[in-house]
Amino acid sequence: MHNFLPCLNLLLFLVTMQIFSIVISPGCGKASSSSELLNQGASYLQIGEYEKAFREFQLAAQEDPKDPHPLFFQGVALNRIGHPQEALEQLEQSEALGEDHPDLSFEIGWSLEKLGRHQEAIRYFEKYELVNPGRGQTSEFWGRAFYGLKKYDEAVEKLEEALARDPSLRKTVNFNLTLIEAQRKNAKAAVKHYLAVTDLGGEDDPLTVFLQPLFVQKPTKPWYISVSAAGGYNDNVLGLSSQDFLPSDISSQSSPFSRYTLNTQYQFPLTRKVSLFAQYNLIADFYNDIPSFNLLDHSFVLGSRHHLTKAISGSFQINDRYTVFGGDRFRNQIALRPTVAFRWSKWTVTELRPSYSTSNYFLSVPKEQNRDGHAVGVSLVQYIQIPNTDFSANIGWFFIKNSTKGSDFDSSTHGIQAGIQSQLVDQLRGEVYYTRSFDRYDNENSLVLNRFKRKDDIDSISVRTSYPILETSGDWLPLEFSVTLFAQYNYLNINSNIDFLGFNQHAGLGGLITSF
Repeated sequence: MHNFLPCLNLLLFLVTMQIFSIVISPGCGKASSSSELLNQGASYLQIGEYEKAFREFQLAAQEDPKDPHPLFFQGVALNRIGHPQEALEQLEQSEALGEDHPDLSFEIGWSLEKLGRHQEAIRYFEKYELVNPGRGQTSEFWGRAFYGLKKYDEAVEKLEEALARDPSLRKTVNFNLTLIEAQRKNAKAAVKHYLAVTDLGGEDDPLTVFLQPLFVQKPTKPWYISVSAAGGYNDNVLGLSSQDFLPSDISSQSSPFSRYTLNTQYQFPLTRKVSLFAQYNLIADFYNDIPSFNLLDHSFVLGSRHHLTKAISGSFQINDRYTVFGGDRFRNQIALRPTVAFRWSKWTVTELRPSYSTSNYFLSVPKEQNRDGHAVGVSLVQYIQIPNTDFSANIGWFFIKNSTKGSDFDSSTHGIQAGIQSQLVDQLRGEVYYTRSFDRYDNENSLVLNRFKRKDDIDSISVRTSYPILETSGDWLPLEFSVTLFAQYNYLNINSNIDFLGFNQHAGLGGLITSF
């Protein structure tokens, strides 16, 4: 992709002019030998002799080690030679010495983009654009950074902007557009941009016909599978308050644990706007020190998705969730969940989700503590994507009315939820979620001697980071898959007016997710 860059005469002209504007400035205060070396290096830059230019700038730096300008121009030359790491080191040193060259942000962004540090590169291009708007190569490199982040729409937008700003970038821009359309499996567009690079062929030319199969779109995969394996530690597996005593058969309330998950989906398209899907999901927790609290949670889902209009979509699903706790049946819950989503713009979506569920608990308990029953609920969530960034957020409200056979668990719950998601460094992704709910029970609790109504305020926090470590295209293996490393921390606090029902819980885990 970068082989064309040394040939960009406009960039060299601009850099050269800026070099001379600094070198011959009467206020620069450089020794005559250093100035001569900078001038000689600038001459080599102008004719594309980047290695010779670099050597001259090295000698200039030796003449005056405290001068940031030779370090800056070493970075300029190294970027064009194709040594981005060394270029970045020189540019950062010059910045630390007070370099104020107007192209410093651009050059640092160039180095970062070549090193694959795409999000950092974008920040430098944004900074440069504010001070030096309208430069074509800023948009081009910015577009390449978006391509590295797999944000193809934003990449195309920036590359087209680059071409509008500077038509001389036609070949390099079209080369990058070829790569993007190849990733999208858009054969016709990929060939069109490739031919613009080579100045060959036409739509009916034999070369076009020959290239077309290289970009033929693979059929959309109807199925999805992901599996994960993780290990962690939970400091309060039993959910005990500080006042509670451990059961006689359990020696500790904390334990290391392992978690395994399986998520599968198969989708059946009915029409262009309607599809059916089936899912099976499994969570399996195994506690080293408390095996009686091992968990198997099965979820079976049947549903449909509907694209009603350009701005409105909907779905409907039936969920059967079956839970085994400590080797014994614990609960079976069936839920109906219709959803309507309104897309107000490219960056905002509002989701409305009513729900109905019925639960059957396989427990032998006094009738007041019988949890069998049904619940109705509704949630409203606003999703926001900040334009031209990796930052997204959501905030919402929910309400649940729970009616049970036992009087202790009739309740109303309302609460708020919020989350933020963002790319942190390169491909490292961070997510934070918070939920605050207020459970208010309808009847006096049977476990309390003086019989009053239970009130719980619940806080839940989840922090998660993930980083992709392997991704195959299916070209060298018969199956496409990706492997992601993740770490997660969960915090749960129940503040109850019945002291022995309140508790704190901290749990952390980390592992690998493989997706097919």
